[in-house]
Amino acid sequence: MENDIYYRFLFDNNFLQVSGSIVEPSGSFDLADESTRERSFLSYLNSLDDTRLITESIGDNGKSLDELTSSLEDKIAPNDIYVILSWLEHLNQVKYKEDKYVLTNDIAEDLENRESIYPLNYKETLDISEDKFSVFEYLRKIKSGKIKMNPDFQRNVVWKPRQKSRFIESTILQIPIPPFYMKRRSDGSLVIIDGLQRTTALSEYLNNEFALCDLEALSELNDKTFHDLEEWDSTVSTKIEDKQLMFYILGTSVPMVAVYDIFNRINTGGTRLERQEVRNCVFIGNATAFLKRIVDAETFKKAIDGGISDNRMKAREAILRCIAFVVQPVSSYQGSIDEFLEKAMKKLNAMSSIEIGDLERKTLQTFDLTYEFFGKTNFRIPGRNTRGRINVAVMEVIFNCFWEKESSDFPKKSIVVRSFENLLKDNAFLDSFRISTSSKNGVKTRFELAHQYLDYDK
Repeated sequence: MENDIYYRFLFDNNFLQVSGSIVEPSGSFDLADESTRERSFLSYLNSLDDTRLITESIGDNGKSLDELTSSLEDKIAPNDIYVILSWLEHLNQVKYKEDKYVLTNDIAEDLENRESIYPLNYKETLDISEDKFSVFEYLRKIKSGKIKMNPDFQRNVVWKPRQKSRFIESTILQIPIPPFYMKRRSDGSLVIIDGLQRTTALSEYLNNEFALCDLEALSELNDKTFHDLEEWDSTVSTKIEDKQLMFYILGTSVPMVAVYDIFNRINTGGTRLERQEVRNCVFIGNATAFLKRIVDAETFKKAIDGGISDNRMKAREAILRCIAFVVQPVSSYQGSIDEFLEKAMKKLNAMSSIEIGDLERKTLQTFDLTYEFFGKTNFRIPGRNTRGRINVAVMEVIFNCFWEKESSDFPKKSIVVRSFENLLKDNAFLDSFRISTSSKNGVKTRFELAHQYLDYDK
């Protein structure tokens, strides 16, 4: 705790105290319940001179982090600025917008609802409703922000012009179209989970971004943009705009495990959604942006050396699995990797911009450090004549053992490599992911053994 700036701040400002060997609240604020604790904490935070100086410095026009630390360098330690800003952002007193911190007067979110995980109970009726919109209404709702498209969520299976054209042709012919699926978020907005390719085709065509091609039933429409259609025969363009689309809307109370089950049962366009693809839609926010930045970083690409493709978001899920076991204790794992990853994404979404930035820096440092020791065999189980494939279970534990470490925390490279080789000869370790990969006991065993082999006393 001594090296954690958040704990240090709590001790220095008498939020926490040590009694014997026990860390306990000092009584400086009310712990009666979640809501009371939040209000009491905010009240105490706002009473500090440092908080006042920070909010005054932000002012009406906002300030970047560099501007804040520079303007207050003689008054507040940088670490204290980071901590106070993070908590002010958590409590919705400031927002990070366009690279600046700005003050807000909005009421803070309900932290309990933000962190909650809905239990699955198939005996209860799932909150799934049906609705219909015309193409025109649908695209208008997207433009207004009532329905959200995640531009990063393209599954790397982007429709070609011929596929887009044939779909537009189907709307003109009034052929029944499979339903779209959306998930309602806590703020009331909807996110598209299944139907993004069709949505993109409609949006691009009505914005004159491509011309129809390779049509057979309506070959006379080939080479025509939407604008061309309007001029050629407005009744045809109107058919597209008036086409009624069916939507299934999953309510906020529908648990993620049920969402996965639903998408295991549907198969639109011949391509089933992977679980990380679904998560990437449902948990749009810090989490999805963070995973995108890491997967695109040269440091990460070097660390895996082409070992995991992000086609179908496999690399992003591997990164998330590594991160999930550092933002949550291994001991909190209860046997469901899906639930564990969902909780991790919720935690990432709840982080302040400073926390996310710090997490990103540490993540890339860790991937860089593992590569320093293992090079092109990083995270791999070698075969007889090959370096082997990356094993995500191995990747999780190696990443965990190297988290927040430096080269100086380890002996020379040859010793670390030999320790890893010995770990791979341990049958209990091998069984922990070959036989019981996601079981509670398997995960516990895997991490314990990895740390036994790869933790070194200075």
